[in-house]
Amino acid sequence: MLIQINQTNIYYEQYLLHDNMYAPNLIFLHGWGSNLRVFDTIISNIKSDYNIYALDLPGFGQSPEPLSDWSIFEYADMVKNFALNLNINNPIILGHSFGGRLGIILSSENSNTHLNKNDCSISIPSKPDTLLYGSTNLSVRNLVLINSAGIIPKRSLSYKYKVGKYKIIKKIKDFKIIDFAFGDLISAYMSQAGSSDYRNASQRMKNILKKAVNEDLSGLMPHINIPSLLIWGDKDTATPLSDGKKMANLIPNSKLVVFENATHYSFLDKPIEFQNALLDFLKEAK
Repeated sequence: MLIQINQTNIYYEQYLLHDNMYAPNLIFLHGWGSNLRVFDTIISNIKSDYNIYALDLPGFGQSPEPLSDWSIFEYADMVKNFALNLNINNPIILGHSFGGRLGIILSSENSNTHLNKNDCSISIPSKPDTLLYGSTNLSVRNLVLINSAGIIPKRSLSYKYKVGKYKIIKKIKDFKIIDFAFGDLISAYMSQAGSSDYRNASQRMKNILKKAVNEDLSGLMPHINIPSLLIWGDKDTATPLSDGKKMANLIPNSKLVVFENATHYSFLDKPIEFQNALLDFLKEAK
């Protein structure tokens, strides 16, 4: 199904229990470079007990790219308006990786205390007030973060070296004579630099990704005042387990579950363990 939210067409699928209007509502938010299909297995296994909504975020799956270079706060605002338009009350938000960023933002809105940089010992990220502090917030019931992004990692010297080298080569390419003589070679190098997510993205989505990865959401986490479950794989190299431990320390009333020999897609690597952890949490959080 398609719905227009924030001037963007959003593709989504829903699985509703028409005989149980009081069943909990779950919103599934996928990670970068993915789409709603990544949740097919878990949705199939739990849809008999929950109202479920899964959407392709703008720029992924069957949802077109946004009309401008959105920030993660604009993505979160879209999810909020999606839920409000469909009358999804008190949803449980389940976000993987990039989707977890949106869950963190939306769940922090539940706080009864207006977020203020002067009141928080950890820096609160910059954002448009009209988005995060809009007059109509989404009352999130519970939060489930799976290998979530949201913390800026400490960069190694080798990483800083690679970034610096890339920037220098990019500037060198701007010289027409050098570009004429070595343009193909330089372009070949630049096409292999950066993460696969970045290389495979359009220019607009590259701009959005650059903004997202440089946004540290640590300052919002202490303001999440709902029961929260964090699930991680101990072999995750994209958002390492150290990120999950830090989030668990920052988010009150949170629980961290770690799967051994699981990667960034821990819910796919360990589907039975994931389902059991999720259902146990949802039962406890009722």
